[in-house]
Amino acid sequence: MNNVERHQFIINHLQQKGSVNVLELCKLLEVSSVTIRKDLKLLEGRQLLFRTHGGATLNNPYTIDRTVFEKEKIQAAEKTAIAREAASLIMANDSIIIASGTTVQAMAREIQPVGNLTVVTSALNVS
Repeated sequence: MNNVERHQFIINHLQQKGSVNVLELCKLLEVSSVTIRKDLKLLEGRQLLFRTHGGATLNNPYTIDRTVFEKEKIQAAEKTAIAREAASLIMANDSIIIASGTTVQAMAREIQPVGNLTVVTSALNVS
């Protein structure tokens, strides 16, 4: 089996299973782990897969698009704790810029009314 055939096999196997590991591919393709790791690195460079510790998946689990409503629920307690601490640092006559994101959205909810506070944001969910 040549490189192109091996790469196609890896992609097909990934599409069927969702993830693969190096040892499994070594056995199936009868090649060394060094060869498989090189193949996975090359395929990742072509954005055909995402390498993980000991294998690969089709998608990068860290960039999967989620709605804002889903993201709000992820680590909600931690976001609230961060938001409260950050909001406690805001004083009268401060000017703050709030970016977009669910953590800063939580902070915006925690801001207590203080005199002459200037807030700049481009995030609709914060305004």
